Amino acid sequence: MKSKISSLTKSPLFFREGIKKNKNMSTLTLKQTSVSTQLQDIRLDITWSNIARRYFNKSASWLYNKMNGVDGNGGAGDFTFSEKLELRNALYDFSDRIRKAADNIDV
Repeated sequence: MKSKISSLTKSPLFFREGIKKNKNMSTLTLKQTSVSTQLQDIRLDITWSNIARRYFNKSASWLYNKMNGVDGNGGAGDFTFSEKLELRNALYDFSDRIRKAADNIDV
């Protein structure tokens, strides 16, 4: 069991929230980090509606809801594994396009 907890705490999707001590036992509390939190540094600098349309063929509200962990009906609705991969690849592609545009600027 210890190795399972250790592997969870090393995962990029989880972070250690804290250890709570009870009389005879310790419990480790893990919390999943939302995609919105993971993208905090760039979240306000990107037009997410264009990302939603270009890479997912979805609406901006669909992407905003996914980033905030809700589905269209207000329930829980995080990204699926394949959607997370697609978002990662979309951001890689977008960053490559930005780098190429920067390289085109004559200095």
